[in-house]
Amino acid sequence: MACCVCIQACKTSKDISETTIPKPVGVDPALINSSLSYADVTTTVEEPTIDPLLELEATDAASRILIASMQRTSCYGKCPEFEAKVFGNGLVLYDGKAHVAREGLYEAYVLQAQIDSLMSQAEQLSYFDMAQKYPKSGYIMGELPSTITYVKQGAKEHKITNNHNAPKSLQKYEAYFETLLDELDWRPVIEH
Repeated sequence: MACCVCIQACKTSKDISETTIPKPVGVDPALINSSLSYADVTTTVEEPTIDPLLELEATDAASRILIASMQRTSCYGKCPEFEAKVFGNGLVLYDGKAHVAREGLYEAYVLQAQIDSLMSQAEQLSYFDMAQKYPKSGYIMGELPSTITYVKQGAKEHKITNNHNAPKSLQKYEAYFETLLDELDWRPVIEH
């Protein structure tokens, strides 16, 4: 049995030789004119020596450095339970877990002046010279909440867990940090 296949070409309104050369994306329009061919344009544009995407990722990675955080743990009562993280680019992430005005995930931004003030307070109160745990004896009372703070300033970083018997200067720093968090303009983070 013989099979016959017919192919019919469609006639376009323009001849193929009349089609315009598409303008390359990302090229300065001043370099494109009717006398230049696509090859001329692509060879006259210098390629960047650094991939902008890689440069952006490097910058973005540097700004994602955690510079301060505060966490309050649960207790046997109705203690506020949350965690807040401050990043180098000013982003603050907040996770309200229980007994707080904002339950769930939120984000806000701090100004550089606020970051500087938080770091200045840490320096003034000798945060980096304090013990890592309070009480120093290590006896943790499970029925009490703990406040865990972290500060990174340049090459220095320090984390303190305060369950009870902390010095007044640490309590003052915790209060200052929490006041700063309360003053921010929080927006809920919508998960996809």
